[in-house]
Parts: sequence; C-alpha cells; structure tokens
Amino acid sequence: MKVPGGGALLAARIDQETSELREIENVLASLPAGPAGPAASTAVRDRFQMLLKDKIWNLREVGNGANDNPDWKTFARALEETRAVKREALAFIQGALLRSSGLDGGVGDVADRLLLGLAERSGITRDVLVSTDVGEFFDHTVSMIRLRFPDTSVWGLPLLAHELGHHAAATLQHHDPRLREQSRPVDAYLRGESEQEAQASGAGRAMVLAYLHELFADVYATYALGTAYPAAVVTLRAWPDNASSSSSTHPSWARRIRMMITTLKAMSDLPDGPPRTEYRLMAEHQIEPLWKQVAGEEPPGDAAAPLVAQQARKMVELLDRHTPERLRYDPSGPINYIAAGLELGAAEVPEGTTMAHVLNAAWLWRLEHWDAERHVTDLVSDNALSFCRLTTP
Repeated sequence: MKVPGGGALLAARIDQETSELREIENVLASLPAGPAGPAASTAVRDRFQMLLKDKIWNLREVGNGANDNPDWKTFARALEETRAVKREALAFIQGALLRSSGLDGGVGDVADRLLLGLAERSGITRDVLVSTDVGEFFDHTVSMIRLRFPDTSVWGLPLLAHELGHHAAATLQHHDPRLREQSRPVDAYLRGESEQEAQASGAGRAMVLAYLHELFADVYATYALGTAYPAAVVTLRAWPDNASSSSSTHPSWARRIRMMITTLKAMSDLPDGPPRTEYRLMAEHQIEPLWKQVAGEEPPGDAAAPLVAQQARKMVELLDRHTPERLRYDPSGPINYIAAGLELGAAEVPEGTTMAHVLNAAWLWRLEHWDAERHVTDLVSDNALSFCRLTTP
C-alpha cells in the first residue's frame, strides 16, 4: 500500500468537496419548473452557481502548493464556508421538491407570493428565497427565509414577514436617490442605537444589536401586516409563562409584544395626512386584550417600556420615510367581508384585496372562534390560502 503524504491527502479532501459542490449544481439545474415557483428560474440558478463556483475557487487556492506545506487550518475555514452554502442549497432543493410534489399543500407558493409582494412594496430588491425547516428563520448566506414545515396552514404565514424584516434592515435604501447607494438608514440607526443603549445599560453591544434587529423585524412585520403578525406571535410562538426572560440573541417576549403594540399606536400618529385611529384601536382592542387573556397580566409588564416606545416610534418613522406608503397595512380593506366568507369558501375576493387583508381576516376569525373544532379551523385555513391566491401579492 502506498501511504499518501499530507499534500496528497489534502488534495483528495479538496477533490471530494469539489465533486460534491458540482453535484449540488447539477441537482439545482434539474429542479422541476411549475409548482416549484422560482426553483427553475435562471436568476436562482445563477445565484447558487456563482456561490458554488466561488467555493470551488477557494478550495483550489487552498490546494495550491499543498505538496510542500498543506495548510489544514485554512482548509478548515474554507470548508466551513463551503458547508454553509451546501446547507442552504440542500434546504432550497428540499423546499422546491416539496412544492413541486404538492406535499406542502400549496403553502410554499403562497408564502413566496406574500414575500414577493412585501418586498416589492418595501422598495427593496426581492432576492430572498423560500425554503422549509422545523422553524422560521432567515439566513444571510443566500438570503433564504425558512417556512415552518410540516405546518401547511395559513396561520404561520404572518411570521415570515418578521424574517423579511431582517433582510429589510440590511438592505433598505435611503429614500433620496442621491443617497441610495451609500446609505442604509435602518442599519445605521440600529448600529447607533445599540451603542447608546449598551452604554446606558451596561449590556454588551453585540447582544443589544441582536435585540434591536429582532425588534425591528417585529416592527416591520406589524407595520406591513397589522394585527395578523402580533396575533400569530402571541398565539403560536410567545411563552406567556416566561414572558420576561431573554436570551443572548432575542429580547423577552414582554418587550417584543410591547414593541408590536407601540408600533400600531405609532402608526396612528404618523404626521402625514389625517390620524389613522384604526391602528390604535387594533392595539387596544385586539392585541392588548389578547395578551392579557393569554398571559394573565396587563400587556406586557416590562421595565424597558419607555425605551421600547421610543425605539418603536423611531423605527416606524424610518419605515414611513424610506418605504412606499403602500407597504403600511391598510386597515380599510374588506376584512369583515372576507372573515365572514372563510367558512363558506367564497369563490372571489373584492378588487384591491391584498394578502395582508386575508391574513388579518383569518386571524380576526380565529380570535373570535377559540373554541372552533380542528376540522373547522383547517377548513378556514384552506379557504384563506385559496383567497390568498386570488389577491394582489
């Protein structure tokens, strides 16, 4: 047996990784069109192809001169980056195949249309992808949002707007065309605010910045979807018995719910045009009572409430200033009409109905039918998804 030298061993490892990257590229190129949505689009294939090619070049550079002095530490770093791209590519393939097979119940296509519409109304580049995982999250590697699976209902769709909010925080440009290329107003605000809050509180700046990113994503989702987002959060994700606890990356549920409530109130007080009291009423008559009912306390007790109110208002002002007005949820839509038809499965929706209106109608129905049996809730979800397909994204 011929024993390989260190350089030959490293070359073999690099060759294996390169082979796997090319195989992933082949699979991506063969994804089916049709129900898979953007899976077969040239833009998506090009994005992955460029990322995969970049990682192949990186691996080749590590291998240069390996016979003389194999650099295993540099290879380990390159391998970590390579695995991140492979992980995202495989997740995208999984989601595309679920969608093309119909096993996701069509929710993937609806989610894609929702995110497409929100991104377009935000004025940001729609370069986020949609895939599936056990929970919702956003990964910057290829700008991919995960849709929770096997949940194939309408109820979790508002939570995807939070993940798009992370993308908006990083990419939203200045409203002034002269400053668009060099200014990211939300990102600049979050960085500056994190320094001030960290100095005032004594907390680590990295943790404070992570908190503010989560809070901005909550503000964005509430601003774009109205009460559908906080209703989904309180019902499906928040832990009311542990509302004051936080982690190294996420602020407490109490602070986050307070942020959503204050966002709705701040939307009523925006200076352009007449006051829109509907947003304040949504906060006071829907979300605050809901949290009190679920958590058994006034909504929500938190020592940081004044700071939260200040930050929420500033974030709402940033969205109002740097996004088209049509991003802001329109409470004058036919919500009650749609909600009334959710159990009947009406064949059409009024002209001008957006997906945000359907999501709010669905959650309005659910908040009024807590005792509904599962088969009824599933029927309403199916009808709401059908309505979503008939709306303007």
